[in-house]
Amino acid sequence: MKKFIVFNNELRLTFKTQEFNLIFLQLLFRNSKIPFAFKRLVYKKRSKNHINYSKIRNICIVSGKARSVYKDFKISRIALRKLGSQGLIPGIQKSSW
Repeated sequence: MKKFIVFNNELRLTFKTQEFNLIFLQLLFRNSKIPFAFKRLVYKKRSKNHINYSKIRNICIVSGKARSVYKDFKISRIALRKLGSQGLIPGIQKSSW
């Protein structure tokens, strides 16, 4: 499970580094004023290490669980409850009434 977490974190880091290029290419291809031949040339010369972004999974960074993961914290509900009751997450506390 640790290998999968490390692999997923590496994918996230490479996505962060290549995110600007991806957005730039998307805007370039949507622009209708740019000739198609130029778009084709840019598309051919784009980076060869293009990764598949759909492989990035929304998994818990603490336990590696793939279900019921909060996007804001990137941890599962079980880890959120445990870390929140220990006071390790700022702004989260266990409520009792």
